Amino acid sequence: MAGNQMLAGKFKIVFVVILIGLVSLTTDAAMELMVLGQGSIGDSLQVLIPKYKLYSRMVLLLAIIALGGFVYTYFDYVSLKERNEGKRFQDSIFSSIQDGLCVLDPDFNILRVNPTMEKWHAHALPLVGKKCYEAFQGRSEPCEVCASRRTLETGEAAVEIVPKIGANSKTVGWLELYSFPLLDLDTGKIKGVIEYLRDITARKEAEESLQKEKDFIDALFQTVGALVVVCDPQGRIVRFNQAFKETTGYPLDEVRGRYYWDIFAMPEDLEKAKTRFRNLITSSLPVTAQKCLVTKGGEHRLIAWSDTNLLNKEGKLEYLISTGIDITARKKTEDLLRESEKRYKMLFDSAPDAILIMEAEGENAGRIVAANQAAAAMHGYTVPEILDLNIAALNPRAKAASESGRLSRILAGEWIQEEITHLRKDGAVFPVEIHAGLMELEDHKYILAFDRDISERKRGEEILRETHQTLQALIQAAPLAIHVMNPEGKIQMWNPAAERLFGWKEEEVLGRPLPTIPKDKVEEAKRLFKKVLTGESLHGLELQRCKKDGSLIDVSVFTAPLYDAHGQITGFMSLNMDITESKRLKEQLLQSQKMEVVGRLAGGLAHDFNNLLTAITGYSELVLNFMDEDNPLRQDVAEIRKAGDRAASLTRQLLAFSRKQVLQPKVLDLNKTVESMGKMLKRLLPADIDLVISPDPNLGRVMADPGQIEQVIMNLAINARDAMPQGGRLSIETTNVDLEEFQARRLMEVASGPYVMLAVSDTGCGMDPETRSHIFEPFFTTKEIGKGTGLGLSMVYGIVKQSGGHISVRSQPGKGATFKIYLPRISGALEPAAPQIFQESTAKYRGQETILLVEDEAGVRQLVSTVLQRHGFTVLEASHGGDALDLSAKHQGPIHLVLTDMAMPGMGGQELAQRLKPLHPDLKILFLTGYAEHPDQLQDLPNQEIYYLEKPFEAHGLLQRVRELLDAPA
Repeated sequence: MAGNQMLAGKFKIVFVVILIGLVSLTTDAAMELMVLGQGSIGDSLQVLIPKYKLYSRMVLLLAIIALGGFVYTYFDYVSLKERNEGKRFQDSIFSSIQDGLCVLDPDFNILRVNPTMEKWHAHALPLVGKKCYEAFQGRSEPCEVCASRRTLETGEAAVEIVPKIGANSKTVGWLELYSFPLLDLDTGKIKGVIEYLRDITARKEAEESLQKEKDFIDALFQTVGALVVVCDPQGRIVRFNQAFKETTGYPLDEVRGRYYWDIFAMPEDLEKAKTRFRNLITSSLPVTAQKCLVTKGGEHRLIAWSDTNLLNKEGKLEYLISTGIDITARKKTEDLLRESEKRYKMLFDSAPDAILIMEAEGENAGRIVAANQAAAAMHGYTVPEILDLNIAALNPRAKAASESGRLSRILAGEWIQEEITHLRKDGAVFPVEIHAGLMELEDHKYILAFDRDISERKRGEEILRETHQTLQALIQAAPLAIHVMNPEGKIQMWNPAAERLFGWKEEEVLGRPLPTIPKDKVEEAKRLFKKVLTGESLHGLELQRCKKDGSLIDVSVFTAPLYDAHGQITGFMSLNMDITESKRLKEQLLQSQKMEVVGRLAGGLAHDFNNLLTAITGYSELVLNFMDEDNPLRQDVAEIRKAGDRAASLTRQLLAFSRKQVLQPKVLDLNKTVESMGKMLKRLLPADIDLVISPDPNLGRVMADPGQIEQVIMNLAINARDAMPQGGRLSIETTNVDLEEFQARRLMEVASGPYVMLAVSDTGCGMDPETRSHIFEPFFTTKEIGKGTGLGLSMVYGIVKQSGGHISVRSQPGKGATFKIYLPRISGALEPAAPQIFQESTAKYRGQETILLVEDEAGVRQLVSTVLQRHGFTVLEASHGGDALDLSAKHQGPIHLVLTDMAMPGMGGQELAQRLKPLHPDLKILFLTGYAEHPDQLQDLPNQEIYYLEKPFEAHGLLQRVRELLDAPA
């Protein structure tokens, strides 16, 4: 068509040249005729004859003029016909484009729109002749800022996103608007605007959905109890979560962009941290390690880290991708707008979607006759390469039946929209969304198809789906109870951990208020709910919650608000961690630590008192032995002796509590001990208290001191008696138990395994939690002054602990109390009971042997030396271990026995014994001690039977023990 127009133009030029020549020749001929009329006939003949040729030429030229006019008229007709066909072709493309097209004049009057625009704005038809802001936006005044206005003002193309307005001026979607200037070919000035609009409602909705998922993930990121920090490939801090902030003390703004190791690594580990980070960024597997983290306050925290990298598909660290719109065609606007055909060609070529025009019928059906640059690039071809291909080459996997059905629908006049797959030149398959319909030009049918590569959209949908699935899997598998609530306080999500923790199934709580709030905590919950809905997050808040069975538990709550794409709060997510057990264990640990401190204090006091009481009772006994019965002072000395005995009893109770008393454990049948105590308790208890003993016939054996166990039962029974002033029931039960791991952890300081349990229960007044927390403390009592020392339960506690067991108590006010004692169960034969020994005269304990006495307490040393010397023994006195070694080396005769204190400054009794044994292999040693742990320390003495005497002691006990040891075979 362009060639015909050029040829017609050339004929026009030739015609004008011929016309000018003919006019010139005609003028010459006329002048000749005028000259002829002025002469004679002869002259005229002379003239005419030469001029005959001139008239012949004149006739010929007239013929040429006629032919030229005919040719001019023909080509002008041909050119006009081709222009009309081009216009129809352009109009067909304009009407077939599925995105919106609109042509405006400088006053925003709509000159032309395509069917898509009319479909979008059916409520405002007809559109042509109206102002664009009236028809499309429902406004009475022009928009203050819009792309078309910027194009009219600057002469440059512009782009913006505008709302899609439907009936009643409601926003029904979003459009992406591209505006291009329309220039006057003669003046070069802007005479209008071409608007190209694409419906991006689906994309906007997908973006909003993706944003919502991102906000959801961000909320989960912030509420977890673990530490999370994100760095860039250079090691600079990008972000971290609330738990990391609380642990380190740093706000994010203070450290963002700084190198991690410069802040959190110890100075001596700086280079190691850098090297480790370089190794991490080249590793594709998670790496775990324990590293020290320095907080803002300078505190060193050891953290178990699990490190991994975020890689892209090529295995490299993730990087930023930027996307833009190519507007290079702006520079060629003047040339492209000279003719209407070129304007529409620019629209065709620069459309972001692929446009294909194919034969619709005949043997060439499906052959591509036109394609834009986007279509070629999308399929990996150049424009010349893709032309003359058949559409089947781009869709080889399509089934014949599907293609035939699709073609039939198009030929029937239907515009179809489907998702299919296409094939690139390199063999890669990718998804496309097609919009195709029938187009007729000069009675010839074509298929016009708009193809859009939806690979990115599909990937986005897949990522969104995978993210959602991952998030759901994380929530479903999370060990923490998670629930989501809307602003109205109704539950929208309830994970399995919440079901396990609180007892309600998901179907029981969805769409309902939170059922876990105790009645006395409703107002507190409302206040916290309001805080979260104002955008505040809660981290590690310890609250009390209710389970379905009505029981109360302690939980640590982490809550964060959830936002939509517009920044509005749509609800909140709450993570609940059960800390009931941890709080109980923490309280037990604090109580245990407190008791340990008090025990050490009591043991230290008892040790010092033992030395003093040894001297008091010993000298009192010596004085009484040398006093006559009628001596007026004998009664006073006897009272001193009684006071010393009472003080010694209190000291033994303190030692029992501090687990520093000397025990003589034996294999016991606890049932026999309870049975024996039961007979005595029936005489001790008032008649209104019913004693019930329930022994286990298959009860196992325990290793314990019989006397101490009897003391435990006695003290618990007396405590129960005092708690039942109006009478009641006292129950003593024995049974075998096997503690599982979790049960042992609940009791603390107890290993799992077989135990014998002794339970003492009463129906008395019971105790509140505050009282229960102090009952085992020395001198703590709820009785009136003078009614008790407060050492009974303290002694029980110490005896049980020293015997390797555990004691627990369960009590409530008005519901009595139950003490449970767990002692390790053993397999062993019962030991025969030791014969009862009655005190006799000390005369038979006399002797003449030499005894080395080593005691740092002067009063005790002098007492022991006096007692021994009065009974015939030779005594070498030493105040410490070094002095004893010197005496041993200087003494010429034999030393038959060493009597030494265990705890002395410098050199203790054990070290002294170890140093004396090589010098005197047959030497016998008797240790004086007030601590239970001292005999255990004597295991390092080879082939030596250990003998010891517990402070405070009487003269009779001292002499008996010395005599037994001296008379024992070597």
